[in-house]
Formats: sequence, C-alpha cells, structure tokens
Amino acid sequence: MIIFKYINLYALSNLDPFSRAFVMSRGIVGSKGDIPKVASPMYKQNFDLRTGQCLDDPSVSVATFPVQVVEGRVLVGVP
Repeated sequence: MIIFKYINLYALSNLDPFSRAFVMSRGIVGSKGDIPKVASPMYKQNFDLRTGQCLDDPSVSVATFPVQVVEGRVLVGVP
C-alpha cells in the first residue's frame, strides 16, 4: 500500500463552462503563482482547483466538491 502524506485532492465538475463540453478531466494541471489550477483543454482558461473560479474571467466558475480520505479511500461529496 502506498501512503501519500502530503498531497492535496480537489474535485470539480468536468463541464467546461466556455465550450459547454465535458473535457475538464483532460485539462493541464499546474499552478499560477501559489494557486493550484487546471487549464481547460478547449480554450485554455485557467480555473482555481480550490474554488472553481476562473482565473482569466472571475465571473465564471466550475462546480467544486468536498473531498476527504477515509481509511485510504477517496470520498467525493455530491450536491
């Protein structure tokens, strides 16, 4: 069993609000300064993984979901 001690987990909607395509899971993960982000593979907008807020257009965001690890299992909350 592999135990990751210092890893942050984030869960967000797969729907890209700009293209209306379900492609966020194919986005590029990285950071912008201290902000963990994912870039949409369609039009390259960047989204904060913690809040879902678009870093390029603050009026747009993607849904985020709570995540926790319990006994080695990743649990994602649903709305």
